[in-house]
Amino acid sequence: MILIEPGAYQHYAPIEPKGWDCLWVHFVPRPEWRSAIALPRAGKGIRRFKIEPVKARLKVSEALRRCVEYTGSVFGGLGQELAQSSLEEAVFLIAREQARGGGARPYSPPVRRVVE
Repeated sequence: MILIEPGAYQHYAPIEPKGWDCLWVHFVPRPEWRSAIALPRAGKGIRRFKIEPVKARLKVSEALRRCVEYTGSVFGGLGQELAQSSLEEAVFLIAREQARGGGARPYSPPVRRVVE
């Protein structure tokens, strides 16, 4: 899980020849989400959290896929609300894994300097 903060430099492209293998969700967080999305820093304006248990990663992925599906679907006026609910589910599933200590080890100081 990578969170790019507003104003952070971004440059990304799909890995060839496979193309994209990720889910993108751009959002303005609700105030009550702030602590839930306080992922460990991985660089300037970038936060990263590796969800180790495969089962937990799949649950987050499913919630994000539903979020994307609802935004481009025929759910009428409810699509945005359903998408928001699915995004919130993903955010709090990630927060639960962080609370359990299921993240990847932080970068060492030399690696952090290179990333930044």
